[in-house]
Amino acid sequence: MVTTSLEEWEPHQERFDAVVAASSFHWIPPEIAYPKAAQALRQNGWLILLWNKELQPPVLTHEALRTIYRRHAPELDRPYEDAATVAGILAVLGQPLLESPLYQGAHENRCVVESRLTIDDYLTLLTTYSPFLALDPAVRETLLAELRQALERLHGESVPLTYTSGYLMAQRRKAGDAIADLHLQQ
Repeated sequence: MVTTSLEEWEPHQERFDAVVAASSFHWIPPEIAYPKAAQALRQNGWLILLWNKELQPPVLTHEALRTIYRRHAPELDRPYEDAATVAGILAVLGQPLLESPLYQGAHENRCVVESRLTIDDYLTLLTTYSPFLALDPAVRETLLAELRQALERLHGESVPLTYTSGYLMAQRRKAGDAIADLHLQQ
């Protein structure tokens, strides 16, 4: 087992049928990520990118919670992401793969998943997101207490949630493809 970043990893002679990245590939500079993944793939191997967008409560719940965010942590106030907005975000995340001359034959799909979490589980999940972690602990505690009260008033013990999962995958171009070879050498 090797523990390192993609940027620092050297594939040497190893080649793989697939490189899979879950909600992470867009954080790596594309001029490093796409050639490095192509180098690690066997001929016709697949680069598979996966994303899950954040869980969202129903629109009316989201708007009620925004009032609380504005009062205690305006930096966390975000507009509701409808299906078209989410599709646009995922399209932007996948665009570098679609434009890369190292890959061909892209396939993609998205699905909306409906879920239900207890209020405790939902609030615990929120506290794992970086913007929540950055809050002053006293502000976070007050914010979570008010969010809990609003969620209990609106939904009882559990919150209905949706999120979008998506994937985009493309095949490494064959060795000997002049365009791909040129980009792998750079």
